[in-house]
Amino acid sequence: MKKAFGFVAVVLSFCMALSACMGGKGGSADSSLAAFSDSAASFPSSDSDSSEDSLSAGPAGSDNEETGDSVSVGAEKKILILESGETASGLSAVLQTEGFMAETVLLGDTALPETPESLYDLYDQVILNDVFLEELPEGFGEILYSYVYDFGGGLLTAGDNSDVPMTEIYDGLGPENAALKELLPVEAAPVQSSLGLILLVDLSGSMSFRVELVKQAAQSCLNALSGRDRMGIMTFSLDSELLCPLTGVAESESINKAIEEMEAQGGGTIFSAGITRAGELLEAETDIYKRHILLITDGAPGEPQEEYFAATENNYRQKGITMSVLLLAQDAGDSVMEQLAEAGGGTIYADEQSDYIAMRMNEELNRPELREYGGEPFRPLISDPDSPLLEGVEYTTDERGRCFMTPELRGFCGAAAKSDAEVILSWEFGAPLYVRRALGKGVVGSFLFDLYGGGSAQFLTGAGGIQFVCNAVLDLLPGSSQG
Repeated sequence: MKKAFGFVAVVLSFCMALSACMGGKGGSADSSLAAFSDSAASFPSSDSDSSEDSLSAGPAGSDNEETGDSVSVGAEKKILILESGETASGLSAVLQTEGFMAETVLLGDTALPETPESLYDLYDQVILNDVFLEELPEGFGEILYSYVYDFGGGLLTAGDNSDVPMTEIYDGLGPENAALKELLPVEAAPVQSSLGLILLVDLSGSMSFRVELVKQAAQSCLNALSGRDRMGIMTFSLDSELLCPLTGVAESESINKAIEEMEAQGGGTIFSAGITRAGELLEAETDIYKRHILLITDGAPGEPQEEYFAATENNYRQKGITMSVLLLAQDAGDSVMEQLAEAGGGTIYADEQSDYIAMRMNEELNRPELREYGGEPFRPLISDPDSPLLEGVEYTTDERGRCFMTPELRGFCGAAAKSDAEVILSWEFGAPLYVRRALGKGVVGSFLFDLYGGGSAQFLTGAGGIQFVCNAVLDLLPGSSQG
């Protein structure tokens, strides 16, 4: 399997498979993506004074297009787009339409400049768009690094739909790729969506001698969560009691206090009320992506089966709230509890070994079903609407004052922004979508979604999408007002 340079750039095109809206690298003839049939260009000589790709007008929004005056950095600078494959994606034509001097070179068709000086003499910005690592000439990573750091060239990266985990490829790169790793504003990281978890703990009479085991299980759950997650604890016997509301894991002191305060309540076992209430609490939370209940019990509820099954299925089917079962019982073959976990879209774990429980809770709370982005459309969250990168870009503001771009995306690559990088766009549940980073004399930007019309089809044809891409390109050019 080829290792791709993805949107995360040189080393990070290890995106999860995205939902393809347009069936490959191409768009409709009446959209900006129509230009994606554009053919590849060849390198000009360094003393060339003109190019068939050059345009006199600046990027969209220029006030002087009719006069042909140089009104923007973009109209004066040359952009090289490097791509893999047999045909060019047409990104250069899209940028040309918006007033940029851009051309595409397919790797393997033309020799690349062999020094950062010669690269900078020819081009003011390089875009790595869907580039496979093994197709880059040896040492080109070092050339790119010096091109940016020492000479002030701009670098923009964009990726493909590879299903190879980004962390697997990134972490597997050898010392010879150190320059590529250092160059990027992002580093490989699995997509970790925010999880809201309620522990629904049976403290009826039959659980009285298992309370310490319950506490160990609860502590194991807390240890398995990340800083973006929230956890609450609800106990029940005949009635339910909220021992700890959904609380950020960073505030673990209050969660630990609730764990220590758990004690057997005695009485019978009624599941349905607790399951329903836990679902209501999770449904009310707006800052979490996935919602999950973990029922900790020894089984044997004292109510009709159809009642707690109905509550579980309502949470799952109507609210998307999943539920798993940790069965603390000597008889692990409880088929009813197994069916209950299945009805909640979850898993059953059955054991009374504390070591087993700690391992299984970590496994449970990091299941892909609870962590991975599900492929549904979403709108990028804007970090700062006053940023020059958002100039001319339409957005809306929600009731909490958060700003979202108008066009939607349907996928992204997993990564984390480096500590000295600036996140411009993000998924509202935490993952970065566009990140920029000043490095020496230059600036590097990384899109973490494709730019050829797969998961980004609506983004690239919707209001503001192309404008943002143009703003990002302009920002990275030497001498730009943003950079």
